[in-house]
Amino acid sequence: MDVAGRDWELVGNKTGATRLEFSLILKFFEQEARFPRQVGEPHKAAVDYVAGQVKVDPALVAEYGRGARYAAEVINTPLLRGALAMGSVLAVLTAAPAYAQQLDEVDIELPDIGVTLHEQADDPKKVSAFSTRTRAYVRSSEEDSFVKKKGYKELTVSPTGGKVAGVPDTFAGNTDSVVIIDSATGKTRRIRTVRKPLETNYALWSRDERKLALTIEKKVGKKWHTIGFTLIDTVAGTAKAVMIPGVDKETSFEWTPDGRYLAATHHDGVRFYDPDGRVRRAYPKIGTLAGAEDAFSPSGKQMVTWCPARYTEMFCIWDTRSGKLANRVGKSAEDSLGWWDDRHLISLVKEEGGYQAVVVDLKGQVVRVLADVSSPAWKKDEVYLSYTPAS
Repeated sequence: MDVAGRDWELVGNKTGATRLEFSLILKFFEQEARFPRQVGEPHKAAVDYVAGQVKVDPALVAEYGRGARYAAEVINTPLLRGALAMGSVLAVLTAAPAYAQQLDEVDIELPDIGVTLHEQADDPKKVSAFSTRTRAYVRSSEEDSFVKKKGYKELTVSPTGGKVAGVPDTFAGNTDSVVIIDSATGKTRRIRTVRKPLETNYALWSRDERKLALTIEKKVGKKWHTIGFTLIDTVAGTAKAVMIPGVDKETSFEWTPDGRYLAATHHDGVRFYDPDGRVRRAYPKIGTLAGAEDAFSPSGKQMVTWCPARYTEMFCIWDTRSGKLANRVGKSAEDSLGWWDDRHLISLVKEEGGYQAVVVDLKGQVVRVLADVSSPAWKKDEVYLSYTPAS
């Protein structure tokens, strides 16, 4: 079951679990003339052997053991189609699970920028919006396309996809605002937030979609400093501005999973504020919040920070309730894009010739490439990909 010769033309551009499963599928087919149908195939000894050849942790097979998906990918590779007899291929496909051919990866090129998404039908999260320094786009109802929304510098889709929060790029008179857009009808509702010289940014949803939190900033010299937050009741259409003395001037606010408090970085730790701006809990010296729009895992049991200087790893995982360290993730990253699921993070990493958005397990192993991002898109346009729950 050696991975050799032309095999590397098939597996050389893959990483993590994808590389290992792809290699196992290929070698299993050569031996058995069919594809494996469950995690127990091939045998553990074979898994360990092939894993050693492709330099991937064999434990990833148990975690991502979806042979049918990779079978579909292998069978759609022109090089392999040319090497295998079509009669054998068709016989194997007939015996494989019916959903095998429904899980092919779809590539989506984002408009006006050098980014290509790689999506699968059962992904728990997808890019629902993206922005650059000067433009903002939201996913259309056609699913695989994005539309530019003029007049907005920031768009954030709600957890179920039913609403979009838009931060306008200009004031309405002397007042800043946020616009709630109904995804189905396109109807908008503008809610005023603060008056000049203040402004509000970083509109983040509570998980029940009833509230928004925006960070209030004030320009001091040439820099913008955080001074508080504005809470939006999206049902009543009301806004409440709260100023917080001594708040970290570079922080932003996000809701905790239960929607009761707002979490924010405070110097080298994290603070939890109630809706009146009072500190209710503090975890000092745990690092600054990572995770882009949501530092908390889907279950809410864990939160991710950029590790403090005393650790060499990139990301630190903490128990939300106790503040105790649960894990450290060593994969180097340019940015954090949140959680994929309770056992994986989404990170932006540097690759030869550009960057990639990847799924990383809590051991620091890349298990999936979600997007290819060109160097100009990241460095010049400062593209931001907003990953939210797939609807």
